[in-house]
Amino acid sequence: MNGLDFRSSQSSYGDPRHYSAASYGAPQPPPTKVLLDGYRAALSSQNAEKSLYSPANPTSHPPRSVPLSANDPVAMYLLTETAMGDSINYEILSVEEMEGLKKELRVLSNRTNAAKRKLALELKLRDAAMSLSRLHHNEEYDIDIPGQNEPTFNKTNEELALSNRKCEELSMDIWYSERKGQEIQKRLLEHTAGVLQLTHKGLKKNPKNGIPHTPESLSSSNTVDDFDDRSLYKTSDPLDGPTNFEIRAPLTNSLAHDNIQETERKLESLSSRLRDTLLRSDPDTEFGQIPQPSSNGDAVDLSAMVDAHLRYIENGIDVLGSQPKADMPNQSLDRVSEQQLVEMGQQLLSIMENPGLPRAQTLPPTPDPSDSDLAEHLTFLSVGITGLESRVEKLLEQKSILTTQIQQQRELNSKSDAERDAKIADLIEQLAHLRKELEIAEREGEQSKEDYDMALKELENVRRELSESRETQSTRDLGDSKNEAHGHAEAEIARLQSFIQEIQQEKDEHHEAHGRAEAEVRRLQAVIQEIQQDKDEHHEAHGRAKAEVTRLQTMIQEIQQEKDEHYEAHGRAEAEVTRLQAMIQEIQQEKDEHHEAYGRAEAEVTRLQAMIQEIQQEKDEHHEAHGRAEAEVARLQDIIQKIEQEKAENHEDQERAEAEIARLQAIVQKIEQERDTRDQVDERAEVEIARLQDIIQKIQHERDEHHEARVRLEGEVTRLQGVVGQLQDSAESRESAEQQVAQLEETIHQIRHDADIRVKEATDMRAQADAEISRLEESMNEIREKLESQLREATEARNNAEENAHRLQRELTDLEGDVVRAQTELTMVKAELDGAYGTRAQRAAEAAADPALFQELDELKARNFEMAEELAALKAGKPVSGDVHNRVETLEKELRETVDDYEAMTKASIEFEKERERFEGMIDNLRDRCEQLETQLNEERISWMGSNNSASSMGRDGPYETTSTMVLKNEFKKMMRDTRAENMKILKAEQEERRKLEAILRNLKREQANLSGKSNLSQTVTAL
Repeated sequence: MNGLDFRSSQSSYGDPRHYSAASYGAPQPPPTKVLLDGYRAALSSQNAEKSLYSPANPTSHPPRSVPLSANDPVAMYLLTETAMGDSINYEILSVEEMEGLKKELRVLSNRTNAAKRKLALELKLRDAAMSLSRLHHNEEYDIDIPGQNEPTFNKTNEELALSNRKCEELSMDIWYSERKGQEIQKRLLEHTAGVLQLTHKGLKKNPKNGIPHTPESLSSSNTVDDFDDRSLYKTSDPLDGPTNFEIRAPLTNSLAHDNIQETERKLESLSSRLRDTLLRSDPDTEFGQIPQPSSNGDAVDLSAMVDAHLRYIENGIDVLGSQPKADMPNQSLDRVSEQQLVEMGQQLLSIMENPGLPRAQTLPPTPDPSDSDLAEHLTFLSVGITGLESRVEKLLEQKSILTTQIQQQRELNSKSDAERDAKIADLIEQLAHLRKELEIAEREGEQSKEDYDMALKELENVRRELSESRETQSTRDLGDSKNEAHGHAEAEIARLQSFIQEIQQEKDEHHEAHGRAEAEVRRLQAVIQEIQQDKDEHHEAHGRAKAEVTRLQTMIQEIQQEKDEHYEAHGRAEAEVTRLQAMIQEIQQEKDEHHEAYGRAEAEVTRLQAMIQEIQQEKDEHHEAHGRAEAEVARLQDIIQKIEQEKAENHEDQERAEAEIARLQAIVQKIEQERDTRDQVDERAEVEIARLQDIIQKIQHERDEHHEARVRLEGEVTRLQGVVGQLQDSAESRESAEQQVAQLEETIHQIRHDADIRVKEATDMRAQADAEISRLEESMNEIREKLESQLREATEARNNAEENAHRLQRELTDLEGDVVRAQTELTMVKAELDGAYGTRAQRAAEAAADPALFQELDELKARNFEMAEELAALKAGKPVSGDVHNRVETLEKELRETVDDYEAMTKASIEFEKERERFEGMIDNLRDRCEQLETQLNEERISWMGSNNSASSMGRDGPYETTSTMVLKNEFKKMMRDTRAENMKILKAEQEERRKLEAILRNLKREQANLSGKSNLSQTVTAL
């Protein structure tokens, strides 16, 4: 850049400070275990978001041996000199490089924070995987059946390994991002130190003794005079510390503006008094007027007005100083001038002592009005005006600084969007975590179902063993085999009871997980309701925005039409004025040419008179050319007759021109009367312009004819000169020549008289035409001023409409983004609900299977009753041992509890199905509303493109219309590409849905197989 692209005198490549580890090899990251432990401790602590040495946490700084005092000049001097020496070779970046590094640092910071949040979730998942791995590892030794839980154990180990690998990758990414961010911060800090070192002006002088470079000079306060360009490099990062600029910036700006206005008013009063003093001291002095603000309606530039008043006062002081002393009284000043000078000095003092203005040099003492002359007063005023100029310059500098700070504050306010995106990312991560927990709960439910199936199989084995024992009893083999079977059955029953207790515990855990899932679903319902409320508000805002856009479009079209009409009328008026000006210039040139020709004709007549006198002296020699002279005279008479005819025609043309001028005056009066109806005026003006063009062409033709006549007259004069030469040789025709000469003199006199009359008539016509043209110009100026005012109003209305349209376009874009985000969240919620409760086809199959389940439960109850009757008959008919009886009662109790639990689970599934249907209806409604919103947005976008293209194409020719058509074609192609991409996304979503349906069908088949197994088990229990 020009003045900002500074570089240090020494290259950074040769500086030993820049010998990084890259010169000897890339720095190796610490081990992943160390990184994970460190990040885990940082994320789990309460102050995870704060740095170890955060400026906002003063207690985190390491304790100093001696506290630093800003009032210690020696310490501050040493620190300043050390900092200046250390930063002498730092690299200074350009503004573009600095802004690029800041943007990169913000991106890295957001990326690092997101990675840290993701790492926290992955660490939790890893801990859960580790807990599951330990649980399955312990269960492997508790279960007697080998190889039963090997797939689950292997799957848990794989998930644990995958989670560890993800945590390691995330920790390495965070480490590299933090290292890169530290390098960028280092470069920015070196740039800041280098800029401060480069722009540092050295130590301030002691105002008392004037000794520089002393420690006590550091304690002097900084004023506005000490401001340099370093403040332009101050970053707008909110981490630099708290600031109250939001409160002070508007107040300071308003105070500065009020001070400048007050100064401008006082300087205007001072200028008026100075002018009165000059006029009283020397009335013959020609001094300019006081500067006044422009009257074109624009905003008044106060700084320019202050500069103008200061220049005016300086010029007045110079005029007073340049006046001779003989004109000024040496004894004392005039009382009025003296009083005015005193008042001006007091007003200047009040301006200089205004507390809102920055301090400048001290004014000299006020001259005493009693014993002071004009020079002292002028010197005092000159010094005061110089001080005012310096203060005005400082105020302008402060104004530019405040403008820069306000712009930086606006950049700070734009960072709130990043926080909103972070919040949305957190919500998405929470939903993903919930989905994982639901999947884990489903897996645990399937595992418990498999365990339940295994328990049923064990019960079937027990029943088979009991039947075998009954067969052995029927054969009356009551020996050792019966005792062994009985003991084996008791051991097996004890093992089954312990296994059923474990299943019950897992079932309770599954219920707890299900309760947590229900709580999370309720929370998501609340979130969905909030999103629905936001969407309703967005719908209302979208409706209002749509109505506003429609109204603005109609307004813009009307304004554009009026503007085009005004532009056309203005262009035609300017073209007509230009044409009239050109015509006036041509008429002026023709008039000048006529004057020149008239002068040449008079000179030629004078020369001919001299020649005629010579001819009269030598007329005796012209007798021979008498015949030729008579013929020539006849021809000249014919020419004169033609000239008279042309004169008559010119007279008729003049009368027609006067009649045309009168008609033009009447037309102009009609135009003035009908100027409110601009369309009619434009049409009549076009017709009138065409007619005036015809008249001008006729005048041009007449001018050409006059030119031809003048050429013919000059030819005749030349021929007459030849004839006169011939007459000089003919002495015989002297008498006839005298007569011819007398006739020629009369003819020439008549021609001259006629020419004078025609010139006079042309002059009068020219004066009338000038008056008419001036009047037309005045009327055209009035019309032009009115058109310009209307054009300004239309332009302002168009600018306001364009600003409103841009604002509405931004709001529409924001609404579109909100709709897209809401649609994404709804899709995610739908996927989670599908994963939690199954898809619609699965639930329909379950609903269809529910009556069969109820029927099966009724059958189980009936068989249970029959089995109870059979057991009672067995007890009454044949006594059995007490252990067998207790075992049978325990099995019946467990079976009843199992059946009750199954009924409760069936009822819960039915309730879940109802909730699922309700949620699906809500999701379908939301999806329909999203589709309606997308359709409205697409229509709004197309209408907006059409309005923009129509507004940009009004008042243009064919090439512009072709360009607008090409733009519309490109927009249509882009819209078709977007539509095709959306269709591809929908197709992919349908494919995913189809795969999910296939998985659901597989699950249904598996569940049907399980149900068939359960029915067989119930039949076996009934038989038992």
